[in-house]
Amino acid sequence: WFYNSDNKADEWDVFRIKASVNMNVDLGDNVSAFVQLTNQTYGENAGLGDNIDNKVFLDNAYILAKNVLGPITLKLGRQNLIYGSGFVILDGNSQFASTSIYFDGVKASMNITENVSIDAFYMKDHENGRGNTTPDDITLMGAYLTAKGCPVIGGKQELYALNREDEASGKDIWTYGIRVSDKLDFGLDYAGEIAVQKGTAAMNGVDHDALGYKLDLGYTFDIDLKPRIFGQYAFMSG
Repeated sequence: WFYNSDNKADEWDVFRIKASVNMNVDLGDNVSAFVQLTNQTYGENAGLGDNIDNKVFLDNAYILAKNVLGPITLKLGRQNLIYGSGFVILDGNSQFASTSIYFDGVKASMNITENVSIDAFYMKDHENGRGNTTPDDITLMGAYLTAKGCPVIGGKQELYALNREDEASGKDIWTYGIRVSDKLDFGLDYAGEIAVQKGTAAMNGVDHDALGYKLDLGYTFDIDLKPRIFGQYAFMSG
């Protein structure tokens, strides 16, 4: 990134190498296991930094059990969560860089109808100290509803209610949002998402009240390689 030409520390000319290897095993009875190991480095630096050294880490490790208690699917363990275009949920336990995006926890999914499904999850973004003497975890939980083929507006509709609690700072914030999207037969695609946040911003009880929205518009040309042009506008209040 280039922020200040007088400060060379934020000018990075490096090769960034990231590689992953994974294995998926069918255990039978609608149960499978997935494990992924990843290595990433910006160069071989001395020390044990999470985002700077050449090391291998457990990127994903989960059990997937389908048709548990009827139509419910459980996903237990270390997993990535990406909804919509990642406007609200994408980046999990990344150590504040892009080394990884996983969460640790459990997700339950259920198909309400052929075109409507809901996910409910409880995830640790940061576990931090394991003991309960000093609460310092960052926890994400919530529900995410996805519907397709609405007879009025078509496409895909998504509704969500999420809670993020940062115990160390005292933040306890609820996010409520909606997203609509579609891709039309002649190549045009669009998406719109809006979310509001309410809650407590700090230990001293300061209110948190925020609004964010994002609008996307794209077009895919029907020629070789399928090039796509798109524009995007995003707004996030303080």
